[in-house]
Amino acid sequence: EMSYRMHSDVPIPYFEFFKYGFLNKSEVSWELREKAVLFVARNCDSRSQREDLVKTLKKYIRVDSISDCLHNKKWPSDISRTDKISVLKRYVAVLAAENSIADDYVTEKVYDALAAGAVPIYYGAPNVDQFLPSNSIIKVPYPFTEEDIKNVVKQIEGVFNSKVEYNKYFRFRELGFEEKFVKKFNYTTYTNKCRLCQKIMSLRCHA
Repeated sequence: EMSYRMHSDVPIPYFEFFKYGFLNKSEVSWELREKAVLFVARNCDSRSQREDLVKTLKKYIRVDSISDCLHNKKWPSDISRTDKISVLKRYVAVLAAENSIADDYVTEKVYDALAAGAVPIYYGAPNVDQFLPSNSIIKVPYPFTEEDIKNVVKQIEGVFNSKVEYNKYFRFRELGFEEKFVKKFNYTTYTNKCRLCQKIMSLRCHA
C-alpha cells in the first residue's frame, strides 16, 4: 500500500521537507493582511460537511469565500487562479477544512496556510497534532457545536486584534522544528518515487 496512511508500506504524507519552507519568514506582515478568514474550495458537497462550518462561522466573523463553494467575494484580479499561495498571503487566517475526516488525512490545506504565514483554522483529522509543529493551528472540533464555534471565533479574533497573538502560531520559525516533527518526516527528504523504488528493491528475492 502506498497512501496517506502512516501505516502504509510506503507512506505519502502531504507534507514533504523538500516542498515546504515553513521556516522562511513571510514577506507579508500582519499589519498588511486582511483581518478575515479566507475559504477556498470548489467542492461544496464534502463528506465532512465543511460547508455547514463555513455558514456557522459567517454568523460571527467575516469569511471570504473566493472560489466556487459558498462564493461571496471575487478572486483577486491581480493574482492568477493557479497561484493560491499568493492569495493566502493576504489573510491573517485561512480555513483549512478537509473534505473528509480521517486519521492521518492531513492535506496541503493546512501546510499551504502555514507556508503563506496565515493561521490555519483547522477542521479535519483527529490526530492532526502529530503532523504539525506544536501550537500552530486553531482547531475546530469534529463534530462541532455552536458553542465550539463561539470559542473558535474568540481565538480567531485574538489573531485579528493582536500581532503578538498571531506570532504565537509561528514560533517554530524562530525556534526551529521540534525533534519529534523532524523524526516523523525525515524520510520525506526523498521523493515519493524514490521511496517506492527503495521499498520495491528491499522486497526483491535474492538467489
